[in-house]
Amino acid sequence: MGLFSKRPVLPDYSSMPLDQRLEDPAWYGVVSCVPGFDDATLVANADRGQIMALGSLRKVGAGILTVTPERVGYAYACTHEISQITQPVHKAELRHDGDTFVMVFGGPQNVWAFESDDHGPYLSAFAQARNGG
Repeated sequence: MGLFSKRPVLPDYSSMPLDQRLEDPAWYGVVSCVPGFDDATLVANADRGQIMALGSLRKVGAGILTVTPERVGYAYACTHEISQITQPVHKAELRHDGDTFVMVFGGPQNVWAFESDDHGPYLSAFAQARNGG
């Protein structure tokens, strides 16, 4: 037996609908940890995105955006695990760049973005969350 064991590689979630992702314990366990999840105003696919944080850029093939009255969370599939980053919902500055929905948290070095044909549901969810649900 070798000293190194192979970690399982996650499947490609990019074509999987949101409800099927949330049935996967790995996704649900991470997404449901966002403070205020039980009162979430939005839980939606946020595929084909990127996270710029602390000077690094992470490409997101498959992701889930969660907006609650307290936090906004961006969960994403890495090679071996589902990870998530969160920020206070009230700190998000919302922008549009064509089909890209952009959230800026305190400057250009802390930005989340993903592709979406319709930004309406995201804008509505942030408005609802900021007004106390």
